[in-house]
Amino acid sequence: MVRLTLKQEAFCLAYTGVCAGNATAAYKMAGYHVSSDNVAGVNGNNCLKKPAIQARIRAIQQEAAKNSKVMTPQQMQEVSFTQAVPVVIQDDIKEGAP
Repeated sequence: MVRLTLKQEAFCLAYTGVCAGNATAAYKMAGYHVSSDNVAGVNGNNCLKKPAIQARIRAIQQEAAKNSKVMTPQQMQEVSFTQAVPVVIQDDIKEGAP
């Protein structure tokens, strides 16, 4: 197994995390020195072509999928109804009344 550099690992984490698949942003966030966004874009795409980086990104995505709690719209609706907070209407309560 090929070991990634610290910057390559940072690129993978940024790409799969806060940069949401944006190789240009991930490349810059990883700490690489770039002279322009175009350079970052080209170099970010070059990173994505490296088998070791592809494998690491897949591993991160698989781990995230394993740990996520994805719910169907039906499940979300059931949760929202079963965990709803009761609402108290105070139209009939007068000021100063106990």
